[in-house]
Amino acid sequence: MKTERNIITIDEYGRIHFPSTTNNDIWMNTNELIELFGIKY
Repeated sequence: MKTERNIITIDEYGRIHFPSTTNNDIWMNTNELIELFGIKY
């Protein structure tokens, strides 16, 4: 099974872009992503 990896980007407004993903493609929950990117909300 081949795993394809995409680059996650953050624009100048702080928006995170996950290229061509579905819910099954992201293996981290919202709180883990927030901690990973150091986002304060």
